Amino acid sequence: MRKFLCMLFAISIATSCSENELDSTKEVTKIVLSESRFSLNVDESRTIEATALPEGATDVNLSWSSSDSEVATVSDGTITAIAAGEATITVSASNGVKAECQVIVNIIDDGKADLDFSTVAYNVVLEKFENDMFYWNIEAIDQLAFDN
Repeated sequence: MRKFLCMLFAISIATSCSENELDSTKEVTKIVLSESRFSLNVDESRTIEATALPEGATDVNLSWSSSDSEVATVSDGTITAIAAGEATITVSASNGVKAECQVIVNIIDDGKADLDFSTVAYNVVLEKFENDMFYWNIEAIDQLAFDN
C-alpha cells in the first residue's frame, strides 16, 4: 500500500509539473495605447506606446497598421501625417487582440498663395505711382520650354 501511495504521489507531482509548464505561456489579453485620439498637422509625426497585457505575456509581437495610408502612416508606433483627413491606427497581437487610436490630420493655411511661375516668363512694368498706390502692368511674354 505504501508503494502504491508513493507511486500515486509521484504521478501527481509529474502531472502538476507538466500542467505548470503549459501554464507558463500567457497570451496577450489586452493592448493599452498611450493615446486614443489626437490631431497632427501635415508633415508632423508623433510616437505612441503600446503595452501588451498581462505583464509577462509571451509572443508579444505587435503589428501596426493605418486604415488610410494616404492620410497617415505608422511604423513601430511612429505616426506620420501625410494629408488632411482621418485615419485609424490599429495595433494587433498575433492572437488577434487589437487596440485603436484615431488620428485627425489638419492642413495649416499659412495664407500664402502657391503660384508656379516656372514655365512662363513675365514682363513686369511699373506704370505709375499715384495716391500712394503702385500700378503695375504684368503680362506673360512666352512659355518656357525645358529639355528632359
